[in-house]
Amino acid sequence: MVDAESFINLITPFMDDMSFQVDDQIRGEFPWKDWMVTTRINMVEHCKTAWRAIQCHQSQLATLGTLAEMPEDSAASVLAMQGTFYGAFSLVNGGRMVETDLFAGLKL
Repeated sequence: MVDAESFINLITPFMDDMSFQVDDQIRGEFPWKDWMVTTRINMVEHCKTAWRAIQCHQSQLATLGTLAEMPEDSAASVLAMQGTFYGAFSLVNGGRMVETDLFAGLKL
């Protein structure tokens, strides 16, 4: 899973600092260019449930900044922008199109 640049650009103004220290290095968000995303999964039907689950973790909500205060419908719309992935290898289309199924092309 990767965070697309369009998603990060949308949420950054509402978030607190997204960097953190690991050993002697500062690490942070590394957005992927939208053209680098190879797969987008439609997660809309699960986003309200996901938002309710996120709200159960009160101790972690501070890291979301003002996003934590969003109404459920708005938060679900933001969450729906996730579901972006980078496939290192595809047997489906060779990278010419954005895929919508992580398991496309696999035979059972």
